[in-house]
Amino acid sequence: MTSPPKDNAAALARARPRLRSVGVTGTNGKTTTTSMVASIVAAAGEVAARATTLGTWVGDRQTSDQVTLDAFRTLVDEAVERGVRTLAVETTSHSLAGGFARVWPVDVAVFTNLTRDHLNVHGSPEAYLAAKAQLFMAVPSGGAVVWNLADPCSVLMDGLVPSEVTRLGYVVGDVHPDCAALPVSLRATQVQSGLEGTRFEV
Repeated sequence: MTSPPKDNAAALARARPRLRSVGVTGTNGKTTTTSMVASIVAAAGEVAARATTLGTWVGDRQTSDQVTLDAFRTLVDEAVERGVRTLAVETTSHSLAGGFARVWPVDVAVFTNLTRDHLNVHGSPEAYLAAKAQLFMAVPSGGAVVWNLADPCSVLMDGLVPSEVTRLGYVVGDVHPDCAALPVSLRATQVQSGLEGTRFEV
């Protein structure tokens, strides 16, 4: 998604209070995590909307296969019209660098991981991290951030998040030493993967 035109920005600003939004960013796992959030909401008996790099959906109905701000606005409009309460959004570094988080600040921001990628777009690892950080810096008071405690970038971005935002942390295995001061809310151990799925202890 590119920088938002003023008409889209105004329409989205009016609609945003009617939806609770979960934004997911990172180098890997964004689409999967965003879809998992929507599936969890559906398992709780509610219809969820979601936007990923594969398109947009309200419940099981795909509303667009495009990744544009117009498609996102159409998704939001339909979600509000249908009384949907939860929207899961995959947020790429491209969209964040273009100002998406200023127009659509999410209530819960999730970080998956960060590796060297998209340097042809952002120019440096620092600029890439700065683009990702926009999602977390925009979380409003009363919102929450969810950190991957195996990635030291979590603690770098945590310092940019307002103090009134709730911090949650998850990790598979061991916490990175740099993240030791962050709260551990969920830890998975004894992970076993096979043809029948994945088993682990929490």
